[in-house]
Amino acid sequence: MSPNPIDVSIILNAHCEASFLPRTLESLDEAVRYAQGYGMSCELVVVQDRPDEATRDIFRRRDYSPYVAHKIIEVDNGSLGLSRNDGIAASQGEFIMTADAGDLVSLNIVVENCHAAGAQGDRALFFPQYYLAFGAEPHLYEMYSLDVTTPHALVGSNPFVSRLFARRSQLSGLAFLDHRLFSGLDCDDWRFNLQAVGAGFDLRVVPDTIVFHRKRQGSLPRLADDLSNGAPAYAPLFDPPTFLRRCARWRAAAKEAPASHLIEADVIRGRFLENPVCRELTKAAAELEPAIDPLEIPNLYSFSNLSCGRQAGVVYESICQLVGGDTFDEILLVPFLSSGGGEKYVLHVVTALLEQNDHARLLIISGEPFTAHAWLDRLPPSVVFLDLFAIGAHLDARQRQNLTLRTIQSCGPGARIHVKSCPFALDFLRRFASVLDEHEIIFYRFCDGYGLFYGSWVRSGYEVDFLSECGQYFHKIVTDNDTVKRGDLRLLPHLAEKYKRLYNYVEDEIRPAVARGVQRRVLWASRLDAQKRPELLPLIASELERLAPEIVIDVWGTSVFKSFDAGRLEGHDNLNFCGPFDNFSALRPERYDLFIYTSAFDGLPNVILEAMAAGLGVIAADVGGVHEAVTPGAGLLIDSAPSDGDTARAYAEAIAECYKDPGRIATFREGALSVIAARHTKTLFRESVAELFQLDPNIKTDFIGMLADETNGSDGRESPVVG
Repeated sequence: MSPNPIDVSIILNAHCEASFLPRTLESLDEAVRYAQGYGMSCELVVVQDRPDEATRDIFRRRDYSPYVAHKIIEVDNGSLGLSRNDGIAASQGEFIMTADAGDLVSLNIVVENCHAAGAQGDRALFFPQYYLAFGAEPHLYEMYSLDVTTPHALVGSNPFVSRLFARRSQLSGLAFLDHRLFSGLDCDDWRFNLQAVGAGFDLRVVPDTIVFHRKRQGSLPRLADDLSNGAPAYAPLFDPPTFLRRCARWRAAAKEAPASHLIEADVIRGRFLENPVCRELTKAAAELEPAIDPLEIPNLYSFSNLSCGRQAGVVYESICQLVGGDTFDEILLVPFLSSGGGEKYVLHVVTALLEQNDHARLLIISGEPFTAHAWLDRLPPSVVFLDLFAIGAHLDARQRQNLTLRTIQSCGPGARIHVKSCPFALDFLRRFASVLDEHEIIFYRFCDGYGLFYGSWVRSGYEVDFLSECGQYFHKIVTDNDTVKRGDLRLLPHLAEKYKRLYNYVEDEIRPAVARGVQRRVLWASRLDAQKRPELLPLIASELERLAPEIVIDVWGTSVFKSFDAGRLEGHDNLNFCGPFDNFSALRPERYDLFIYTSAFDGLPNVILEAMAAGLGVIAADVGGVHEAVTPGAGLLIDSAPSDGDTARAYAEAIAECYKDPGRIATFREGALSVIAARHTKTLFRESVAELFQLDPNIKTDFIGMLADETNGSDGRESPVVG
């Protein structure tokens, strides 16, 4: 058939399959004998990867007369991919065909592949039309060529398989990756196929060819699947310019839903059963392997390589169009971009890092549903915002996580990854933290969430459990207060070296009020949501009507999570609901004497620091790290009481007590300003970041001020936007 005396080298991977090998080898022998009738010669290259003695013995005793040559090599890879590479390297044929020791093949598979590959000289990999799986998970899988699936289908799943046929000389530069079973990465063949498409190969299906694929517990492929996180290793196809170039001709087709006859199970089964060639090939295989039962096919679970869709690839193409060929030094994962204190804290850190390099770039990836993103019109050119949920809302969470991984790997090789806690980020890291070992992961920890359990606030251990599982992969766990750090280390002492406390700073735009008389007005400004306990405000107002009716509380904020009706604040002359606010300075804090904060749980809220920087004494719940700022000279702390009424009474009594001695309000003002000056200035913050990340403390640029005119109170674990 060709000048090469060996037309096809069959690369047979083996491990410990003695129970099945005789039928596999007989199936290959028959395909080789059939090929001989067409003047084709074949070589068998057996790669035994950590075999048992029974498997070795079968290969020692085997008759290899159907082959013009055979080789048996033994390796210690523990890797399907590396073993395939070893077999290909040892082969001599014009073409190679991969095989697995538990599977059978259709009689015509060598002949039809040779005809297809020999007639087409361009670079291509060839695959069987059908995978008929038998054993543990029987099914019928129909494949279509890349021209039908489009490269987009390779992003969300592997529409092709490991059983391929190719011209050996064209495989130079392609190799199966070393995926150890515990690497966390998905099957080698997915990455190999991605690599091929990125290098310009076509992927083609050879009609009327079948692999009879044994599905069994304990096999290397099955174990690899079980240990996989559902995504292959990075491949050059994911490079945005490469992906855009390879997908250009299919851009419109990829957005269309596959025709029903390509994906419907009944049609797929019918097409197979109505094909006399497929029927005869199946009967012949069943004579060799009793586990292949043609009678099961009419009811067999059936699907095609278009069944998983191309939507993930279409979304990834949109991502590639957004980022272009840019690379990023810092990547931030957030639920959404809000003006909340949590997001602002992380942005402060990232900005301090970007200031060290005029050319550094930041990619913000938002992964949860939200429409009122803050600051988008204020982000400098060096920052790109990707609303992954908005462009991928029709995908499931795992697909969006896969796209997050692809985006990080393609656009931020070696970038630092900053993580604001949220379900999107935590679920992503549970799957992929172990494979992001080339990245420095910084996890930001503010506080635990709490929820009401039969009238009591009960802590959620979600983040602590997450850190127990994934904390080992993080380079730093940065907190904005010492309280959460101390609490965590009682439970997670092995992570002590990773925990770093970094106090936030207050924007320079907030100026302390000049000396003033008593205003008899109190400020409350935060989210009108469950965590902040706005339901206490009418109760506090009622108590103040009794204790000090001349004192008025102004309430600023809005309900982000729609968990509180602002109408509940009506009906009290001393309680005014003023609506949403954009930033603390806009509240004109000089009109107030005190700031009250009623949160059920928190870290060290940014809004408290802003109030103190404006010269307001603070009366706040003694939760989280609040006491680290609200010292005895800067305000009063309130312990939560068994009932809302008792807690509200404690707030009202504290407010009234302050007004009995106006000098106390002035003392709190001075104490608040002293705390801010001692620990929460921009200069101190930047010096601390430089020390934490071992950077040059000299500041080169400043664009965080662009974000300074929108802010609200820190919410710790949650991140809403107010206003």
